[in-house]
Amino acid sequence: MSLSTHARRVAAAAVTLAFAAGCGDHGPTSPASLSNPTRAAAQIERLDTVFWSPAYQSYSLALNFTPLAAGPVGRMNALPRAGPRLGRPGAAAQLRPELQLWSAASSEVVIPPEIRGKTFEWNQAGWGYVQTTRPGAPANGVRFILYALNDFGEPSQPLQEIGHADLIDQSASATDRVRVIVVLGGIPYVDYVATCMPSAAGATATVKGSITDGTHSLDVNGTLALAQNQLVADIAYDVNAEDLHARLKLDLAFSPTFTLTLDFRVQLGAELVTVSGTDRETEGGESGSLTVRVNEGQFAIITITGGEASYQRAVGKLTADERAVLDALVRSIGDIFTSFTDLLEPAGACIGSF
Repeated sequence: MSLSTHARRVAAAAVTLAFAAGCGDHGPTSPASLSNPTRAAAQIERLDTVFWSPAYQSYSLALNFTPLAAGPVGRMNALPRAGPRLGRPGAAAQLRPELQLWSAASSEVVIPPEIRGKTFEWNQAGWGYVQTTRPGAPANGVRFILYALNDFGEPSQPLQEIGHADLIDQSASATDRVRVIVVLGGIPYVDYVATCMPSAAGATATVKGSITDGTHSLDVNGTLALAQNQLVADIAYDVNAEDLHARLKLDLAFSPTFTLTLDFRVQLGAELVTVSGTDRETEGGESGSLTVRVNEGQFAIITITGGEASYQRAVGKLTADERAVLDALVRSIGDIFTSFTDLLEPAGACIGSF
């Protein structure tokens, strides 16, 4: 079973602790400031807004409880599950076997023939989704009826239907490919394609599409490549209507030490905020510093010592609003990576079981 929404957020918060480290200083630059820290923090937070919409939350629940979750759909969870262990002593030794599992690529049918064309509805007695005779599912996929959720992230009682999610299998030869369409009131709220392509050395997975909450629209375009003891990601999130753009690049490797190289860029209108560095964990512990820049000028340093992160302004003292921006940046790194791996789940079989 996939992680619950709450658990994924907890995992993401813990993942960011390990991301908030490194020694990627590009040399001395002039000190810089944000023109409006309060607005910047709010904009960065909006990169994650669409994943909290009723449409996406209900879709995420469906993935957790469908029969597919025990097979291909539920296999894209290794790093989010490992997240809470990052930043703790021995994290590298614990994560290594999980990366090896991810690298054991073996393509298979994403949606089995016996359930294609079937609709799944919530069964309260069994507390899960069950196959029904309800028509309307795509011939080469499955349909999940979506419901309003209560404060605990469970279908409200009595059940209130709000829409449906179609998973359409478009796989061909050596590529697993699934299109996901979530519709509420006749309006598509989620529409993206996830692919997974195995190779002798590992696998490459991609996501491209869009997600909306009815107000904000997010375009997603990213790639995750896996090889023995290495994970490389390049993920772009764009809220074009607000001139808000983020790109996360990371390289997680063992050589044999745990090394995470990070480059995170957020374009906030005319301001470009970058976060870069390399976090290393050895038997002696975890340490490093992360450099934060605004339009190439040095803004702040995030230092990590013994797994504990601290902030320092390049010049002077951080204000409460500036500290809030740094908090938002660090959270966003984990949120983007975790939400991206969640989007990959429908086509994640070739990554290997976990």
